[in-house]
Amino acid sequence: MIKWNKYDIGEVNKASISELRAVVRKAAKVANQRLRELEKTGYTKGVYKRTINNLKSTGKTRFREGVKTASLSELRSQYVWLRDFLQAKTSTVRGYKAADRKRYETAVERGFTGTQDEFELLSEKYLQGELEKRYDSNTIYSMILEGKTDIIDEVITDDDGIRRARTEGELLLAFINRR
Repeated sequence: MIKWNKYDIGEVNKASISELRAVVRKAAKVANQRLRELEKTGYTKGVYKRTINNLKSTGKTRFREGVKTASLSELRSQYVWLRDFLQAKTSTVRGYKAADRKRYETAVERGFTGTQDEFELLSEKYLQGELEKRYDSNTIYSMILEGKTDIIDEVITDDDGIRRARTEGELLLAFINRR
């Protein structure tokens, strides 16, 4: 794994444009390779998603490697994004796998009895999208650990079998009552 200190030029506002061009070009190449590897293996959440969203906000999907004509402000901005991405533990496939493993080990320590694959499937199903926006993730996490995800399904599904949004309070009360 390439460490950021290889590219660190100190305070970005004091760096010259030629220093920034050299560092940004090299770091962008490494960062783009990491993005491709993460995409290839399907690890497209977390720091990957945040980075891609930042890039898309500028009309790009990759860091700019050809920086000969980039302005000083563009270089400074990209330098900061590169630093944030390359320093993140989950910017590499190995780091992402280690983070997944650590989340699973923590879940086991807290009472989860399933496999890592089962934990990841439950986490993907219940800790993302609309559910994560509407309900307290700590409550959902507790339900996953205790094997009570049926409560989530029950609370968000009405009598006709149609999933509907309910309040966080309804989910929490159902969980407490079923403990």
